Amino acid sequence: VSNAVRRQAGGTVTSLVGYGLAYDRRDDRIEPTSGFVGRIGNDLGGLGGTEHFVRSSASYTHYYAIADEWVLSGGIDGGHIVGLSDDVNIVNRFFIGGDTFRGFKPGGIGVRDPASGDALGANTYYTGTAEMGFPLGLPKEFGMKGRVFSIVGSAFDIDEATAIVLSSTALRASAGVGVTWISPLGPINIDLALPFLKQEFDQKEFFRFNFGTRF
Repeated sequence: VSNAVRRQAGGTVTSLVGYGLAYDRRDDRIEPTSGFVGRIGNDLGGLGGTEHFVRSSASYTHYYAIADEWVLSGGIDGGHIVGLSDDVNIVNRFFIGGDTFRGFKPGGIGVRDPASGDALGANTYYTGTAEMGFPLGLPKEFGMKGRVFSIVGSAFDIDEATAIVLSSTALRASAGVGVTWISPLGPINIDLALPFLKQEFDQKEFFRFNFGTRF
């Protein structure tokens, strides 16, 4: 186990107040073809308890109908957390990868312990995504569509000055293809992605299965 994890062993208490705002002008929340959605959020930890930090995040995605059932989307996402009088606890940092950065495992990019390989999260991250959805030639009643995508971004920085870690602000990037099925139980996504910009200590993931979506 990472020494950084050992140093934070034990119990913590978080007293937190925060807010989230969204402005949604999409024509459909599950299968948008036009419009945009923007979100911002801030959390303040430290009104009592043992954790003291300010965490902020923001995202924006725009959708364009290129042709019938062909939809181009582009989005950006980012966040930052800063400790107030204390280092930020590992569990309060950002872990990027998996559904948030296809082509990398959950926590696959960001700060990492060189000895154990444990992901230590990141105080700062950003991503940018471009995606094209297209029909598969099946009847619309099947609810299946294909897509191609590319993602760029990075995750870096922790505030433990004594920790020996692997970290880089270098850009990471991946590209891939996927299929979405709007099943009776909700959207099901299958993605195949390959990183083409990465660091040696990043952890890759070629296949990802996801059930559900964020509205």
